[in-house]
Amino acid sequence: MKYVFIIGAGNRAYELLIKPLETEKYSGMKIIGIYDKNIHRAKLLASYAPYKIPVYKNLEEAVHNESISMFLIMTPDYTHVPIINEILKNSNAKVICEKPICISEDQVIDLLSLPQMQQKRINVLLNSRFMPINYTIKKLLDEKIIGTPLSVSYNWNIDLSHGVEYLRRWHSDITKSGGMLVHKSCHHFDLLNWWLSDVPEKVFAYGNQLFYYSKTECADYCRKCSEKCKFRMNSINKDLINDMYFQAEKYDGYIRDKCIFKNNTIYDTICLQIKYKKQELVSYTFNMYASETVWSLNIVGTKGKISIDYNLQKDSNAINIKLLTGKERKIMIQGNKLKHEGADLEIRKKLFSDSIIQPKEKILGSMKEGILASAIGIGANKSIKRGEEYEISQIINL
Repeated sequence: MKYVFIIGAGNRAYELLIKPLETEKYSGMKIIGIYDKNIHRAKLLASYAPYKIPVYKNLEEAVHNESISMFLIMTPDYTHVPIINEILKNSNAKVICEKPICISEDQVIDLLSLPQMQQKRINVLLNSRFMPINYTIKKLLDEKIIGTPLSVSYNWNIDLSHGVEYLRRWHSDITKSGGMLVHKSCHHFDLLNWWLSDVPEKVFAYGNQLFYYSKTECADYCRKCSEKCKFRMNSINKDLINDMYFQAEKYDGYIRDKCIFKNNTIYDTICLQIKYKKQELVSYTFNMYASETVWSLNIVGTKGKISIDYNLQKDSNAINIKLLTGKERKIMIQGNKLKHEGADLEIRKKLFSDSIIQPKEKILGSMKEGILASAIGIGANKSIKRGEEYEISQIINL
């Protein structure tokens, strides 16, 4: 039996862990505690569960509970490393951390200074690996269908309704999230590292704030604003947002409907180049204000090319393979309406099921893989600021 403790009682913990308990049964797992610095949110999250879950008032009490076998960290990004250190110092339990595991050079160094035995107890939820199209790409590359990959072009466009949500939350503060280059793009950088079975050496980046620029006439948050603004928060789940955040403000002061044009320190438009240890070259772009969420990928190898134009709204998307011999192949990947395209369900199976999950049994990220996913974004932020190439080996021994 796995006895699980949740740290962080926000929407992510609700969607990934608590809400599914209504319909999914895992005989080998039980959630035995929840902690959040905001006691209102912790109690609310516990109330949504189909069975009674104790709420802890402080983390120190939890880490000394010897019955806990697994801690799941679902807190804001900048808090991950301090919480990991607190757990490892006082508990022998396994640590599963939501991505990104770290957001700064200092945090990378802190994690890498841990004893090897402690490092092995840490895994990272790099959930994009679990999406059907992404692990299919991995399988094709491992089978050498296009030979050895040499160059990659990867471009991401996030639609406006999704993009503005990051600006309303703590993610808009680069000191708390590492910006989109760490918080969001770490998914994409992890996929690149994983697909290529390689480690990044250098990155050079440009980043700007072109769409969500500062407006002084706006109020600090939507409920207080008198401006007629098309970006005024209108949540699709008003009751949950109200109960989990608005009613909890008096406990920690966290504002969930922050104005997207105020106190925003992250880049919304990004372009970068990555050089890998085995010499592959990658170009990557990202924006968060597009008319629809789409991404494109081209991987060119010694025997051919894999290309994808992915649209989240389509019922199915194609992986196109064209070999140098002229032979072509198309693999259709069916879409679904599950959370994160079914990735969250696969994560729960992997974490909580007693059986081995095929063919994805080895795709829960290690601590080092989590660091490498963050390191590209950390280096890119430094590159933008300095206007020069950043060597990732400065913070992690490759």
